[in-house]
Amino acid sequence: MAVIGMSGCVPGADDIDAFWQLLLSGQDGVSELPPEFTGTRRGGLINGKDAFDALFFVLSPLEANAMHPHQRLVLEHGYLALLDAGINPKRLAGEPAGVFIGAEPTGFFQDSFTGASEAIIASRLAYFLNLKRPGVSREYGLFLVGGGDTFSLCEFA
Repeated sequence: MAVIGMSGCVPGADDIDAFWQLLLSGQDGVSELPPEFTGTRRGGLINGKDAFDALFFVLSPLEANAMHPHQRLVLEHGYLALLDAGINPKRLAGEPAGVFIGAEPTGFFQDSFTGASEAIIASRLAYFLNLKRPGVSREYGLFLVGGGDTFSLCEFA
């Protein structure tokens, strides 16, 4: 396995560099929650959840608002991870590449089936990038390559 490009955000760190600094300092992103959160007083929140650029990803604002936050994060950070790797995401259009995501069900409910489904998280990114191999979401992040595994259909993923 090789990590070629990375992107992400966690509570207390808006990008990978800030996350590394958080780890080095021995701190975490847990803090007091705003009063509208009930049941617990402390937790971790990701900044900028309202900053998703729906039009960049060719989505209507209505559809973007109905999407599970994980779908928005995978679109944003999948794209940014490609840029971090030095890959122009637009050059992947039509290529035999796939997207494989480990996504745990969260019980997110919304008026939109496609917006609430964890099953299509990888497909959102694969569709946006116009890839010609599958977008697969599973409840775990490890994919084993084997003769009949979907992963083996891809030249790269």
